[in-house]
Amino acid sequence: MARKKSASFVGSPVGDTVRDASIFARWIGNAAGDFQLTYDRITGENSHSASDTINHSGNGRGCPLALPIVSQQIERNLRIVGTVNQDDFFIILVPVFGAPGTQTHVVEVDTTQFEDDQMTAEVRDSSWALVSGPVVGNRPGGGRAMRFVVTLGQGWQYLAIKKYLRHDDVDPNGYLNGWRMWPEWLAPGESNGLTVTGSGAAGNKFAAQSTLTPATVASQVIDDAMVAADSPLDPWVLTRLNRLWGTLWEYFTGAPVPGNETITCTTTRDHSQTNFTAEPLLEMPVASVALGCIKERNVTIKSDFVGTIGTGSPIEGPIDWVRYPQTATGAILVSQASMWLPPFANASPASNLDCVVVICDYNTGVIGGNWQARVVNPTSTSGWSTFTRISTTNLWTATIASVGFSAGNENRMQIELQNTVGGSIVGQEIVVLGYGLAFDL
Repeated sequence: MARKKSASFVGSPVGDTVRDASIFARWIGNAAGDFQLTYDRITGENSHSASDTINHSGNGRGCPLALPIVSQQIERNLRIVGTVNQDDFFIILVPVFGAPGTQTHVVEVDTTQFEDDQMTAEVRDSSWALVSGPVVGNRPGGGRAMRFVVTLGQGWQYLAIKKYLRHDDVDPNGYLNGWRMWPEWLAPGESNGLTVTGSGAAGNKFAAQSTLTPATVASQVIDDAMVAADSPLDPWVLTRLNRLWGTLWEYFTGAPVPGNETITCTTTRDHSQTNFTAEPLLEMPVASVALGCIKERNVTIKSDFVGTIGTGSPIEGPIDWVRYPQTATGAILVSQASMWLPPFANASPASNLDCVVVICDYNTGVIGGNWQARVVNPTSTSGWSTFTRISTTNLWTATIASVGFSAGNENRMQIELQNTVGGSIVGQEIVVLGYGLAFDL
């Protein structure tokens, strides 16, 4: 016997639902087929097409997720010392990950203001081609935070915030406190659950199954023979359908069906593939961290900053921004951050937690391809990934794929760099601009 499943949602024609209309088994069959189609789209089970599962990407595949990406306190000076010319600088240039269905984001950069200076934001793709912008920021309510609205594509790209920087005697108060980034829109509604229309709706009187796994649901399916056209009506089929529907309701809402006081389904959908191995995993950003500051012109033109390297107090350039010399081989701790990660699968089939790091080799003679990056955490240490050039720019990027993590726990991620060329080149350095972490399928 074949499992009753609609190829697409059928519903009930208006004439079939008017008062006193005749009832046929095929109508219950259509409802059963629609239910089992819905169940497969949500869970991914029964070999349902992966391109039609609910993955929160919008366009009929689930409401997009309003996920904040950044809330970073930086506390760095935006003042130039030495003979370096005043110029446009990218005070933030980081990899960011655009999740499916979430394209327009708000970016706030908290800086001191110098007269009527403008700041701009732009998004560039993996080849440094412009995706959106430059857009001019505004300060809501006249506050310190400069706000931008930017458009992200799906996947990895680069966000660049540009500001004109001045010498310390011209703008002695130039300062960058931090920045934030989140989707422009918010989730609709004021509550976290779903409701049944009508304040007195009884909902499903039949308790849900005590567990929800492929095995138990498979034993409760409704097949074609139970709802064959013109077959006798069987209330038992409707009882089974109600019980299945109640189970599915509890599964994706995490709440009991109206009419039942307690929740009995012990497995709630969390995209972890723990109970449903075909359940669609989520693509979502985890963090973007800004670390460096670079002249806009140095993205494409080499120049030399001369001064104390890697100490955080350069003789030339922006104060406090740490740069790293062409040192001998050995791991350099660049950044560490603690973050809670969801209970996604971290074994096969795995959610791919990827890390992308971007650097700039603006000094003459420095080659970003001689550098490598890795991620170290209590769970694992990744292999070293070599930086590759972004198009013809002086920007280089390294992707550390499938970073190990502890699911459903706080994770401490350390970003480390090393130079693969022995020895030291005096007066030459790289700047680490930033990195991003995302579940990238």
